[in-house]
Amino acid sequence: MTAYENKLGWQKARKVLDQRAIQGYLLSRTRDADDEPPLALAENQQYLVYNKASWIFWGLKQYMGEEKMQGAIRKFLQDYGSKGPLYPTTKELTDYLRAAAGPDYQQLITDYWDRITFWELGFGDETVKVEAKSGGGYTVTLPIKLDKKIASEETGKETSVTEIDGEDLNEWVEIGFYDHDPKETHGDEWISLERVRLNKPEQTPSFDMDKKPSYVLLDPRRLLIERKVTDNVKELDTKLASAE
Repeated sequence: MTAYENKLGWQKARKVLDQRAIQGYLLSRTRDADDEPPLALAENQQYLVYNKASWIFWGLKQYMGEEKMQGAIRKFLQDYGSKGPLYPTTKELTDYLRAAAGPDYQQLITDYWDRITFWELGFGDETVKVEAKSGGGYTVTLPIKLDKKIASEETGKETSVTEIDGEDLNEWVEIGFYDHDPKETHGDEWISLERVRLNKPEQTPSFDMDKKPSYVLLDPRRLLIERKVTDNVKELDTKLASAE
């Protein structure tokens, strides 16, 4: 994925991510007659070690930064690459990733590697407000719905973390703002890309920006493992903005 992006650009890499990693994982997991394990316990299931792993490394690269992620893998290879037995497991690999990621992304690594996790994003019932600021620029107030579900390894049953004792929503979510329909560029070419931490099923964060957006897209880079994303994009009613 990284080589593809370096050679052909972000939009082409993002398209390949959709076609090969995301759709490959989501489709193939429904066809697997055996119970799906978390990625850290995969046993050469192709839809996990190729498709899901590609998706997860893509997400880690964006969240923690490419140099930190590649540096963690590089150090893992230097320490174990020619060591011989005892050989490392995924546990050692994720330990290196955790050390490089820092405290902000420990839960994300758990959800990526140690559990079967699905996020659900959407817009709340309140109106999205785009207001002109007196000193110039705009404030966008955005109602967001969020859920995170953990699938059982044995039954596949999914349970919201809001229904699990000791679990809480505490998710980093990216939001892209656009002056064009983001489908035209696979979510690229935003006028502003924001990252917020959401800890409630419904929240209404506000964002200040220089240009007035006409579209908003939740998780534009597909960093979270989400199945239904058709409701992640919203065209804004620019008439709601205050008079300029």
